[in-house]
Amino acid sequence: MNLELVEQFDIQELIPHRAPVICVDALTGISEKGGRSSFAIPTNFIFLENQRISSAGLMENAAQTMAIRMGYVQKMKEERIKLGFIASFKNVEVFGYPQVGQMLTTDVFNLRQTLNMTTASVSTFCNERLVFSGEINVVVED
Repeated sequence: MNLELVEQFDIQELIPHRAPVICVDALTGISEKGGRSSFAIPTNFIFLENQRISSAGLMENAAQTMAIRMGYVQKMKEERIKLGFIASFKNVEVFGYPQVGQMLTTDVFNLRQTLNMTTASVSTFCNERLVFSGEINVVVED
């Protein structure tokens, strides 16, 4: 995926989440159909088990990466930023549980859009090692 760098902005402009539930630090790249985020796992993160990110945390990171990418596109088009809701995940695989302080890099790629439902593939890496993959379906409000 060829990504362009994005203008820096406050993540909280694009998603309704607040600490300790925020699972993305920055949108680091964007393309016509995809995006990339970064996230350093904090010590006060709500989705920790034994100082490691949980499966739920990996899934929420994927969802927020998708939401921030969609919000950024809407912001650049000067459109209202719409809320999205996780409809489902499928084909989820977890290959590792990074620990507090480690950096996640998450890529989302839109596979298809039907009406207000978007399906995307997601891959999350830690130290260039795949730790999570799957597909997410998100419904966006009208």
